[in-house]
This record gives sequence, structure tokens and C-alpha cells, in this order.
Amino acid sequence: MGSFKKTNSKCFKSILTIGILVILVSIGAFIYGEAFFIKRVTKELYEAMVIKPNSTRFGFWSRPPVKVFRKYYFFNVENPEEVILGAKPNLTEHGPYVYSQILEKRNIEFLDQMTVKYSPVVTLHYEPELSVGPENDVVTILNVPLVSTIDKITKMPGNLPANILFGYFETNLFISRSVQDIISGYYDPLMHLAKETYPDKVKDDKFGLLLEKNGTEWQEFIIKTGADDPKLAGNILSWNGKKKLDFWTTDKANEMRGSDGSFNPIFLTREHKLVNFNSELCRSYTMTYLKDNNVDGIDCFDFHLPENIFANETLNPENAGFCDGECLGNGVFNLSRCLDGVSSFISQPHFLNADLKFLEGVNGLNPDKNKHDFILHFEPISGTSIGGKARLQVNFYVSQNKNIDLVKHIESVLFPFFWFEESVELQPIIKDKLYILSIINKCIKIIPFMILLIGLLCIFCSMFPLFGKYLNKRRRRSFKKYKLAAQQSSASILETVSFKQSSSPINI
Repeated sequence: MGSFKKTNSKCFKSILTIGILVILVSIGAFIYGEAFFIKRVTKELYEAMVIKPNSTRFGFWSRPPVKVFRKYYFFNVENPEEVILGAKPNLTEHGPYVYSQILEKRNIEFLDQMTVKYSPVVTLHYEPELSVGPENDVVTILNVPLVSTIDKITKMPGNLPANILFGYFETNLFISRSVQDIISGYYDPLMHLAKETYPDKVKDDKFGLLLEKNGTEWQEFIIKTGADDPKLAGNILSWNGKKKLDFWTTDKANEMRGSDGSFNPIFLTREHKLVNFNSELCRSYTMTYLKDNNVDGIDCFDFHLPENIFANETLNPENAGFCDGECLGNGVFNLSRCLDGVSSFISQPHFLNADLKFLEGVNGLNPDKNKHDFILHFEPISGTSIGGKARLQVNFYVSQNKNIDLVKHIESVLFPFFWFEESVELQPIIKDKLYILSIINKCIKIIPFMILLIGLLCIFCSMFPLFGKYLNKRRRRSFKKYKLAAQQSSASILETVSFKQSSSPINI
């Protein structure tokens, strides 16, 4: 029996020792486990970020393994004749008209180990099955070449015979064109006149959203490869031969900060600000954290355009230099300087986050964050964008001019032309790798807690002998007290009986 107790005691002591060791291991895992994981992954990710010929990264960078779709929504003008007479425009949204996109980089040339030159090329193909109708659907839209011509005439000195010019070409403020014409381009007499007048600036007698841009090498970038510092991989050094923009009024506004969107920081945090340069916007822009999310089983952070992205410099000091007194209000960004004076403005769709006056200037718009916000999903460890919706709207300012018949009665208004949504989705093989990375990251965080729980359980089990000894002692004490009480009770009874007998009278 004594031998059994000794063996039992040794067993519980061993369990206690194991429990303490396991807790120490869990503490080490808390302190060093995640740090080791971060260090190891950081090294591998930084090595993978560098752009070099024939590398895996080079293949992903030169032809991204993504599905990209662009959806166009056009604002059809329901009351064009009334608008010319001063009525508020009634607009209906027509769309989506969906185009798949092939992204590639051409003319790739490594200038040295640390810089590379290339031309990004985007080729769009119409997807009728995903669209609301055929490409030959007709919509009534604002005549952009006319609005641009009026804007230029207004800013020119002297009185040009605008009414004679527009009458000769029989042009109107609103025109009806097919979606294909609007996207790919259509002949316009005012564009023909501009081409003849300004051959250095105007290269075509057509107007179209993707004219000379669909499948063409219309721009050229020089970026860092990351060979000297992986953190700088993708950072833009020049665009179309410019190391700095010359559209805006401050040096900071003219800086080309960040990458072209192909690279993002690894180990993203909720405090990060993602900075990219967009040549269509002629500026760099910042995205901020919105919320945690889970896409296809992958934990991710959602980043979006902040509400003040297009606010004036009073509300957003980073926008100083973009307006220079030419701001119409908050929520719309003036692209005129970038487009040779054409009064074009970028906003979020349906004037989301813009001043109320823009929304009240037309009928038919209904801003909705769920439908119109600019949101991208990022896997935080690798910084990879795994999806999202990039959404923006193009508008043109139409101002009243008493000397031009076509606009002498119109109410000045910022006129919505169209908005687009660009969706990005990674190929399944890349998503699977990111899913595994996400699972490993979860395990690294959960395992220390599990080890700690096992250690505490071992210590709890090793306490059983002590609890047993404690209970036995209590039983012994209780038994001794009970026995003593019983003995005292018996003695008391005997004393009582003895006393009664001694006090009884003696009979003679």
C-alpha cells in the first residue's frame, strides 16, 4: 500500500512538472512564435517582391493572374428639350454594360538592376451575357465635344461667332449614340475642327471614352524593382517621361507618390494608408482602413477612399494645390488642368460624399455606400488585393452663357455623364495559397493558448493528491471531534445516573 502511494505521488509530481514546462513553452510561443513567423515570412515575401527577369514575381507582375471586369453605367437624359429651356435634368441610369479586361505590360526593359521601364496595356472585350443589353443600345447623353468647345470659347478673348459655328455644324447640346460609339469612338464635326486647328494636341476627329487607349501603349512608366529595398518595389520614378507632374499648383500635389497599384506593403495594419498613383486622375490618392472582412475564407482588411478624398483643402489639407480657386465644392475633383482645360470633374458615383447641391442639381440620383463606395479587399500578411470594387463617376460642368443660344437658358449644373465599377478577382490557385497563409497565421495565434490550456490542465490534475490529503485531514478531525463529543456525552450520562443514586433516601 505504501509502495502504491509513493508511485502515485511521483506520478502526480511528474504531471505537475510537465504542466509547468508546458506553460513555460506557451509563454515562449506567445513571445517568440509569432515573431519567428513574421521574420520568416517577411524574408520570403521581400525576396518575392523584387522584380527580376524570369522570376515568379515577374510573371505575376507582367501579366497579373486576375479576372477584371469593368461595368459602365450611363446617365440617359429623359428631358433634353426641357433642360435646354431651363428645366432640371431628369436622368435614368442605363447599365451595366460589362467589359472583360486583359492586363499586361509590354516593352519591358530593365534599365539597371534597380529600375525597369514598361508600358501598361489594358484591352477590353464586350461581354453581352453579363450586360443589361447589346452594345448597340442607344442612350441620350451630354454632347461632350460641344460642352468642351463652349468652355474654350467662353475663356477666349473677343467674341467668336459661336452661334454661327454651331448652327453650321447642326450640333445640339444632347445627342443619342450607341454604347459602342460612346466607348470606342464616333465622328464629331467639332472634334474634326479641333484636329485641324490644333493638330499637336488633338490627334483624332472622334470622341470616345477608350479612344486610342483600348489595347494601346499610350503611357510609359519607370519604377523601382525593389532590388535595393523591397519596400520600395513598384514606386514610380517617372510617367510618360515626367518625373513630376506639372498640372497642379504645389510641389506636393505634383508628386507621383506610391506605386501604380501593383504593389502594397506587407503585414498591413489598420493604421496603414495605401498610396497609389493613377494616371487617369493625374494624381496620387490615398486609401484608408474601413473594416475587417472575410472573402472566400481568407481574413482580409477592407480599404476604401475616405469620405474627404475629394474635399477642399479646408477639410482635407492633402488636396491643397489641386484647386487653386477652381473647386466647385466638396466631393468633386476638377480634372480641367489635366485635360487641357475641359471642365471635367471626378466624383464618387451618384455624388456619394459630395455636397448636397450637386445631388439637388439633377433628378434621378440616389447615393448608396453599399453600391457606390470604392472598396478593395487586402490579405494583410502579403498585402495582396484579393478583390473589390473600384468605382468612380465622370461629370462635366455646363454653365449658362447668354451669348450662346444652346446654353443661354440652361441652369448651370455639374452634369453626370457615366460611372464605372471595376471588379478584380484572383485566380483560384492564388486564392488557395493565400487561404493557407491565412490558416497558418490563425494557428500561430491560437496554438499558444491551446498549449497554455494543456499546462493549466496538467497542474490542475497534479493537485488531486493535495486535495485528497486535505479532505482526509478534515475527515480525521471531524472523526476525532465526534469521538470526543461521544465520550464526553457518555461520561455526562454516567455522572447523572451516579448522582441520582447517591441522592435517593434510605429506608429502615
